[in-house]
Amino acid sequence: MDSEMHVAEQEPTLRDYVGILRRRGTVIVAAALIAAGVALGVSFGQPPVYRATVTVVADRPGSVIAFFPEAVGPGQSYVDTLAEIVQSRAVAERAARVLGYTGADVMEEALEIQASVSVQRVRFTDMIRIDADGGTPEKAVRRADAVAQGFIALGLEARRAEASAARRFIEDQVRVITRDLRAAEEALVRFQAQGGNVSLSEQTSLKVSKLAEFEAQLATARTERRSLEAQLNRSRAELQKRAKIAPATWTASPLIAPLRQQLASLEVELAGLEEEFTGRHPAVLATRAKIAETKAKLSEQLVRSLDTQTYEVDPVYQQLSQQVVQAEVARYALLAKEAALGATIEKWTATLQDLPPRELSLARLLRDQKVAEQVYLLLSGKYQEARITEASVVSDIRIIDRAALPLGPVEPNPVKNGLLGGVLGLLLGVVAAFGMEGLDRTFKTADEAERGLGLPLLGVIPHTGERPYGLRNGKRERLGIPLIRAMSSEAPFVEAHRTLRTNLLYSAPEGALRAVLVTSAGSGEGKTTTAANLAASLAQLTGMRVALCECDLRRPRVGRLFDTPAEAGLSDYLVGDWSVAGAVTEADVVFGTAIEGLEVVPAGRSTPNPSELLASARLREFLAQLRDRHDLVVIDSPSVLAVADASIVSRYADGVVLVVRAGQTPRDASIRARRQLEAVGAKVIGFVFTDAAGGQVYARSYQVHARAGEVGTS
Repeated sequence: MDSEMHVAEQEPTLRDYVGILRRRGTVIVAAALIAAGVALGVSFGQPPVYRATVTVVADRPGSVIAFFPEAVGPGQSYVDTLAEIVQSRAVAERAARVLGYTGADVMEEALEIQASVSVQRVRFTDMIRIDADGGTPEKAVRRADAVAQGFIALGLEARRAEASAARRFIEDQVRVITRDLRAAEEALVRFQAQGGNVSLSEQTSLKVSKLAEFEAQLATARTERRSLEAQLNRSRAELQKRAKIAPATWTASPLIAPLRQQLASLEVELAGLEEEFTGRHPAVLATRAKIAETKAKLSEQLVRSLDTQTYEVDPVYQQLSQQVVQAEVARYALLAKEAALGATIEKWTATLQDLPPRELSLARLLRDQKVAEQVYLLLSGKYQEARITEASVVSDIRIIDRAALPLGPVEPNPVKNGLLGGVLGLLLGVVAAFGMEGLDRTFKTADEAERGLGLPLLGVIPHTGERPYGLRNGKRERLGIPLIRAMSSEAPFVEAHRTLRTNLLYSAPEGALRAVLVTSAGSGEGKTTTAANLAASLAQLTGMRVALCECDLRRPRVGRLFDTPAEAGLSDYLVGDWSVAGAVTEADVVFGTAIEGLEVVPAGRSTPNPSELLASARLREFLAQLRDRHDLVVIDSPSVLAVADASIVSRYADGVVLVVRAGQTPRDASIRARRQLEAVGAKVIGFVFTDAAGGQVYARSYQVHARAGEVGTS
């Protein structure tokens, strides 16, 4: 029992896994073929999808605060941000307008464009590859070009808006400083006209000039800060208009495309009707009603599609947020500069407080005039620069390669889908194979049976579909089971029984095995076939006398196989109607010639109480007389678990051979049969594995012979 548990607990080997794949190969191949067929069917049923590609390059802008900043993060993040913006809803809406859509159709087309566009950055460059899908080659090309144009237009609009805003702000500041300069100059003229000849020393003039320079720098810093704050306010206002999340994917309703086609057809029909009839004609009114109804349905499907989409962070919102952060940093720097200049100006102003009143007034007026003059000159220069910048704003995105007409569809790809489907089906088939193997509690190989039962393997009988012919009552007819007597001596089935015969004789010391019981756990596992062919094989040995005794009184087959008289048999002897000699028949009728050395004891006439007859003392006497008359008695009995007959007869046998059929005998049933036989004192000497694949026979041939030799010498 310990050896049985030890063997049963062995881990599966690679050969076991390969065996599972071979046995379940039909399931695996069927799953792969079905999956590949389904994939091909779906592929051929899908509408074609064409893809056009546009390549653009991004030139790094010079300004720090812009719609597209020069740097939004380390390394490649600038171009990566542009790639995200290409897929934004803002670009898709502009692309829809480029394609000629207006009104409510813009949103619908924009969502379709957004779902069909994919972007890929060319590694180690500032180039972006934009792919757009369409139902026709022309539509794909138009959509790809429209997306590129919308992308360029979006950036150009932002850059122009920024340049215009900067120009307007500087223009307003120039007006203010012009008034201040004029006022300062007029005040200085009035003072000089009223005050007579008042002059400043060279040192005082130097201090005034220095102080005017500092105040000019302060005024410039304030102007820059106000410009920056204006830009900051615009960015914050834009942020408030945008949501923090934007559509990332959109699953279009399958009804949208048919509704759009229907709407287009109705519009064409309406145009034709309006050329012939007035607007109040019934046909025109009916067509308009249909158009309104179709638009309502289209809007409903669009809303449903929007409800199924997923969301991600809007790249434009993210970009604006980064601009606000950068602007805040620059603003804090300017505030610090203003504070420093203010402190410097206070210090220099204090040096002028000791001047006489008239000189002090003159110094202040000169300072105001010089400050206004310097700021005016600075702003005038910046204003001219702003005008030139506004007039020369160009996009920092350039198209390198325009979309070319695709030669063929990218989807569906029947070959690719078929291969992927086949691979997926293959994997599912392997999973199903191992699942079926796990649920299948039968023995599939002789190795499994040997590990599970813990019994020596006496022989592996191959599967054979051959049913030879024999003579019955002078007529040639097919036998019920395969018999080695009617087969070629070189057939694998015949050779396997010779191996079984040899292993059985070596399984016990000479003369110790006189009566062998052949049984199985259940019906239909080949015990009668094994018993009949084992007896015939033993009889082929020179000088061997063998008796085949059929103890299966419920479903007898041996008597019909050898065409023995129905009234002569074991049951007749057990009830006292026949002697031993009368119950024994030579096996010579079916084959036309006698099987020398083989005698058959059929079951005889049917009886209502087989178990009681087999449990009587007459069976022991009968088997004892058979032993005296023969060298070996082969007993065919019913299955162990079905009835108690096999357990009863096994007590009178020197050894029991358990028959296990490949793929049919359950593991638990075989183990219970062995334990039940051992419980009544029977000696189970080994098992025979029947209906095996041919490869198992040859693979185990040497091992079986070697193991039988070890048993025989023990």
